[in-house]
Amino acid sequence: DRMKSLHGVMDQSLRAARRELSSFSDKEMTWRGERADFEAQIAQLQQEKNDEAFLRRSAEKEVEELALLPLKVSEQAKRMFNMNHNSEKIQRINDENAIKIGRQEMQISELADEKSELLKQTRKLDSDLRIMSLQFEDLKDRMKQAQKEIKMKDREIETLRAESQ
Repeated sequence: DRMKSLHGVMDQSLRAARRELSSFSDKEMTWRGERADFEAQIAQLQQEKNDEAFLRRSAEKEVEELALLPLKVSEQAKRMFNMNHNSEKIQRINDENAIKIGRQEMQISELADEKSELLKQTRKLDSDLRIMSLQFEDLKDRMKQAQKEIKMKDREIETLRAESQ
């Protein structure tokens, strides 16, 4: 009777250990899913960061090109002056150039604002990426701990099995 009682207790312990192992397996699957989600989010943020960098470089190139436009307009005005000394034409060209320069200065200002916004967004993305990396590392640590606990439970199960035989 005592052996049957001991055997019954060991069977109950073994079933409880199996349930706990199943629970740990479920948690591990959940953590793997979360890890995959985090990795996907990190990849998406990296792609967005690369896209932002491309847009920033394009905007900087446009700003440089626009900065050269007043020089080109000025050179054009000089050529026109040399070809025709008519003061009305010169005044009209100067007025047009002033308008063009004003527009270009506005475009340069707008591009500088866009560049500033892109830089802010890039810093935000960098910050988000660092936070997600920290969360990912924390998740990896929790997964390692869960795996250690699973191994400990496996050893307990093996010990109980060995004792029951």
